[in-house]
Amino acid sequence: MAMKHKILVISVLLLIFGLAASGQDLAALQGQIDQAKAMLENNDLMSAEMFVQQVLAQDSSFAPAYYLMHEIELRRGNLTEAQQAVRKAIDFNPTNETYRERFDQIRDLVNMIRDGQREYDGGNPDNAKRVYLQVTEKYPSFADTYYRLGVIALLQDDHEAALKYYNKAIELSNGDEKYTRAKRVMVQKYYQDGLNAYKINDLTVAEEKLRVAISIDSTFSTAYQLLGAIKRKAGDIEKAIDYLKMGIEANANDEALRYNLAIYLQNVGDRLKALEQLKKSVEINPNYDKAYTVMGRIYLDRKNLEEAEASYAKAVSLDKTSAAAWEGYGAVLMELDRYEKAVEALNNAAKYSPRNAQVYYRLAEAYNYQEKYELAIEAAKNATQINSNFGAAWYEMGMAFALMGNNDDAINAFNRARTDARWRKVAEYEIEQIRKGKPVSRQQ
Repeated sequence: MAMKHKILVISVLLLIFGLAASGQDLAALQGQIDQAKAMLENNDLMSAEMFVQQVLAQDSSFAPAYYLMHEIELRRGNLTEAQQAVRKAIDFNPTNETYRERFDQIRDLVNMIRDGQREYDGGNPDNAKRVYLQVTEKYPSFADTYYRLGVIALLQDDHEAALKYYNKAIELSNGDEKYTRAKRVMVQKYYQDGLNAYKINDLTVAEEKLRVAISIDSTFSTAYQLLGAIKRKAGDIEKAIDYLKMGIEANANDEALRYNLAIYLQNVGDRLKALEQLKKSVEINPNYDKAYTVMGRIYLDRKNLEEAEASYAKAVSLDKTSAAAWEGYGAVLMELDRYEKAVEALNNAAKYSPRNAQVYYRLAEAYNYQEKYELAIEAAKNATQINSNFGAAWYEMGMAFALMGNNDDAINAFNRARTDARWRKVAEYEIEQIRKGKPVSRQQ
């Protein structure tokens, strides 16, 4: 009898200690849920969910974890998942009235969302908007309602309202991809509207749409580039420069914006500032071949031949199919009296741009310096077949004929060169030299 009494006492004590331990475990789990709630209040959904999952890994029947998970899912706009989470909370704690009330509320939310969607699908966006606004009053933490309002606002071309609603959805969901993507699509829509207007030469509408795009996303580089092109086409190069500078302020590491700004700065004669932008462009992207080509052109114009040669050499090493780079490289080599290499470069330019009269003119000039007069005539003819009024090519043809002693053909070629005002004086000088029986001499 004493033994039975002892066993009974031990059993009771074990039960008491077991309940105490269980209570401690539950308190620890609730403490983690409280931490998760604080994270949710700070809009850190990812960390909040991590804490909830840790709790469920320890006790998959802990109802408060499911209840908090439903709030996280609502923030993300996942209505079905939120409803399922509350259902589980009820399953594991069926006497909790708060859970049951919340389940009824979510069922109401589901019905309201369906009503709004029905109105929208039926072609009544204003009615859908009215329903969704009611939802935001009753359930302000459900991110998807704001997204739906944004869709309606965008449909009605109210970009300010659409942006406000999308940003609210992004804020509540802590940057959920669905809502950030919607915002990107919105930016792309206004950009495309601007591009379409630009293509039909409606520059006013194009600029208006693109300004909306950058008001939504100030880092949207392509919009700044097109805004620059619009103002340049309208003849306002200074405003074009301003737009590209705005773009660079928002995107300091965008090499294409800096490259285009350099082109515009060249147009207004500010080559030094253009060069600065090109240098920054290749710092950002050392493989930006087009930037090296333009750098080479600026250096060549400034007679800085060493830097010009290095820039063009870099450009052709990066893109062996760039006719512009090969042509510029050939022009530099001509300046350096390296005619054989110049011919090689210019033949590459002709290979990749066979309808470029300027390349054939340069080839004719290089061949004349090499005293390869027949090749010079052939190259000059190629140039004049492409552009029959190209005075420079006719001049080189005339030089080749004259240096071969074929004065009649030389005079005919120089006479064709005379029709180009830029070459009239030098062509007339060579004709006079021939008629006086004197050797021709290059007067460029």
